[in-house]
Amino acid sequence: MIKTIYKQLKTEKVLLKKHLNCLALLLSCFLMSCNIKTSNVYIPNSQLGIDTYIDSEFDTKNFSSDKELKITNFSFKDSTVKENRSLLKIRCSSIPKKAIVDSAFLYLYISKSEQLESPYVIDIENIVEDWDVTSVNWFNQPKTDSKVVAQIIVKEEQRNYYKVDLTQFIRALVDEKFSNYGLMFKTNLEKSKSGIISFLSSDTKDLDSRPKLKVYFNQNIF
Repeated sequence: MIKTIYKQLKTEKVLLKKHLNCLALLLSCFLMSCNIKTSNVYIPNSQLGIDTYIDSEFDTKNFSSDKELKITNFSFKDSTVKENRSLLKIRCSSIPKKAIVDSAFLYLYISKSEQLESPYVIDIENIVEDWDVTSVNWFNQPKTDSKVVAQIIVKEEQRNYYKVDLTQFIRALVDEKFSNYGLMFKTNLEKSKSGIISFLSSDTKDLDSRPKLKVYFNQNIF
């Protein structure tokens, strides 16, 4: 009698373990189905675009309606005589706060690259204060945290699309580690002494050539 009961309990234990394993598998599949993978693409236009460049020679002039974003440097005997920097802010507040950013890339189209000391290195830094695209100039340019978020390395004098990895920057932005005041693009003066680089801005008519940010992320529906 006792042996029979023991065998029944043992059998039921094995069956229970199998049921629990099945339930765990079903739960895992359910949770995976709740984790939605998606992407958002942001392409600003002339009305919504927040991008411009500033010029050290014309230090009080605003260039917000220009169709190019210039990053240039002219040096003479190791001293900079003229410099252009570009400012770019793309609103991406539509990314859910609890989303997990998988990757993020900024696409830029170079419309001009001349007189380069190959390779020409452009540093991208995080802006830490607000600025007005319609009035910003070299004299009142916003501050950055001086930390290089990413770099663009232009090796040849040619027109081309450049893909910039901004994954870490967008992750920190979504996690609200800082506010979105945009990015500053400027010549790395230690590695590049002279050159002219221009990207097409949000004011250009060609949609495909405007700055474009594409963010891939996972979103849990719960």
